[in-house]
Amino acid sequence: MAGLRKLVKQVVDTATEVSGQAQEDSQEITSLSDNALEQARALEFATASVAEMAQSIESVAISAQTAAAIAKQGNEAAQQGQNTMDETVESIYKVRGRVAEISKKSKRLAESSLEISKIVGIISGISEKTNLLAFNASIEAARAGENGQGFRIVADEVRRLAEMVTLSAQEIEQVILSIQEETSQMSQLMEESTNEVVTGTQLVQKTKETLQNLAQISEEIDTVLDSISRNTESQRLASQMVTETVQNVASVAKATSDKSQLVSQSLQSLAKTAVDLQTAAGKFKVE
Repeated sequence: MAGLRKLVKQVVDTATEVSGQAQEDSQEITSLSDNALEQARALEFATASVAEMAQSIESVAISAQTAAAIAKQGNEAAQQGQNTMDETVESIYKVRGRVAEISKKSKRLAESSLEISKIVGIISGISEKTNLLAFNASIEAARAGENGQGFRIVADEVRRLAEMVTLSAQEIEQVILSIQEETSQMSQLMEESTNEVVTGTQLVQKTKETLQNLAQISEEIDTVLDSISRNTESQRLASQMVTETVQNVASVAKATSDKSQLVSQSLQSLAKTAVDLQTAAGKFKVE
């Protein structure tokens, strides 16, 4: 009987210990389950945030690619503009050369006009002297009377020719003066045109340098945007991997929470069984 009492006491003590431990374990597992569930919810929120971030990164990547394409088009347009400007500069240099050549010819024409004017002056001088000689010859013929009649006719004809030469020389002089005036105006205009061409050449050269700078800047922007595009693509892939990892962790946390709840239920059942056993053992009396 003493052995039976001892056994019953051991059963009661063991049941009490099991019941207490089961309750403690149940509380800890319940707390663990709550924590796991809270972590799962936090991971779900993190998953949504990461997904939103991935979507933003993808949008940035698309924008960067679009900007890179636009920068590339701008670079090509700047290059075409530079080529066109090179052709324009070359054409202006040709025009400048032609204007300079025309200016030289205009100066030569003015010099030739001066030479002609000198020659006309000489002719006019000869005409005046011839006219004077004819006049003196007429006087001498008049003094000679009938014997100088033929000489007077020749003198009159020489005088008439001298007057015609004088008139022609005057007309030529007027024409030459007109040519010289027009040549002078043309030379002035050519000089002004040359100056304008020089100024235009300088402006075009500056524009060319500006286009070269724009082309270089566009190329640098294209390089930077291409780098940004590659980096954002890498970030998008990385965020996608993070999203998948967080989703997996969330699934594991959810599964852990579910299993913890099952274990908690089992421990609660075990604690109830231990209590029932303790109650039954308490009712068992050995006389």
